Amino acid sequence: MKIRTLIVDDEPPAREGIRLRLAGEGDIEIVGECGSARAAMAAIDEFAPDLLFLDVQMPGMSGIEMLQAIGEDRVPAVILVTAYEEHALEAFEVSVVDYILKPIDTDRFRTALDRARVRLQRVQAVQLSGQIRTLVETTEPAREHPPRTEASSAPKAAEYVSRFLASDGKIGRA
Repeated sequence: MKIRTLIVDDEPPAREGIRLRLAGEGDIEIVGECGSARAAMAAIDEFAPDLLFLDVQMPGMSGIEMLQAIGEDRVPAVILVTAYEEHALEAFEVSVVDYILKPIDTDRFRTALDRARVRLQRVQAVQLSGQIRTLVETTEPAREHPPRTEASSAPKAAEYVSRFLASDGKIGRA
């Protein structure tokens, strides 16, 4: 899975530093860069990124104000990047994945990126589970099952999975 990533910072050298750190990450696709929170709001609508590297202090609107403005249901996974420690508590109140201080430490950056990957995998698993549940509910009519007398007569989980996953791993009848 490619992680669609948007970089938002009002300082071009800061955006470049993040871009260079992400360049060697095979699962990262940078879909855009923005120099302001307002431009980022439009880019989030346009590109639907999975991950957002976001500066806190920017002219016009802070990164945290932007997160509050767009609403929790539209916010991708967020790693805040800032030179100011005092925003940490406020950052976690808006459910960011991690918080990195400038100048960016490479090990700390990698840790934050790994946390984002784990968060995104969890989100994907929940979405997949919901899709499977919907598929099962819409493809099999509700019916009463006769009581089972033997444990061996119960369908095995692997049988259900093989019925609903295509050979390429996508949801659909095999």
